[in-house]
Amino acid sequence: MSEQNPWTPPTPPPAPGYGQPPGFGAPVPPPAAGYGQPQPGYGVPQQPGLPQQPGMPPQSGQPWPGAYYPVAPVKKSRRGLWITLGCVGGAIVIAGGVLVATVANTVSKLGTHTVVLPQTFQGLNSDPTNQLAQQMQSGLNGEVAAGVMDSTVATVYHSDSSDRGLVVYGGAGRIASPRTEEGSFWDNFESSAKSAHSTTFGPRQHPSPGPQGGVLSCEDATTGTETDAVCLWVDNSSLVVVMQTTASGTAPDLGKAAQDTRDFRAVAEVPK
Repeated sequence: MSEQNPWTPPTPPPAPGYGQPPGFGAPVPPPAAGYGQPQPGYGVPQQPGLPQQPGMPPQSGQPWPGAYYPVAPVKKSRRGLWITLGCVGGAIVIAGGVLVATVANTVSKLGTHTVVLPQTFQGLNSDPTNQLAQQMQSGLNGEVAAGVMDSTVATVYHSDSSDRGLVVYGGAGRIASPRTEEGSFWDNFESSAKSAHSTTFGPRQHPSPGPQGGVLSCEDATTGTETDAVCLWVDNSSLVVVMQTTASGTAPDLGKAAQDTRDFRAVAEVPK
């Protein structure tokens, strides 16, 4: 059976004596005297304010595209995320292990907060069903099973109206030494990314963590033609990574990335 374009109605038989029906390459003949209306089955009823569409019978129960309504524009195709983030695999293991505290005044500060990811951030929507987010969540599940963290989170933020994407992942627990965990994270992250993807890294910065304290550090990670701004916050309750870039592979400068991370933390890290 020959394939037929679903938008093109079948060619009707020519009207006797007129050759090809109007709209198929032949000039439209004048109507015979006394007729005044197109022959039954040809054309569609005239709509106020719209020109008559001669020459083709309508599909049964459905107007032609463009006969009554403009054809809807095709929605721009967009991947769930443009970030390749080949270096993510090195950071799935949160750190070498959350340290057990023994000093009483330190114990009182541990695990007082948790991480709850907002549904939207800076006009971007959370998409935990994104393939990358699911891969990260799967890798983080072992941290809870091993008792390293109490809970873990992973999502991708993106929008059809923006060329920007964020990847957020990490967890909450009882972290006695944020500085130790920060160093362990970067060692693991860089070692894995360099060996697996030849990723290179820019100088690490330690901007202010903001009013919530702890440690904040950021650096650029470049794989091929893509650069990701990678920021990490760690305190006595949580360790969370925020990575971002654009569809062109250009990341924001680290000052902007650090501010975005502080803004995100302000809404995501909440008291238990």
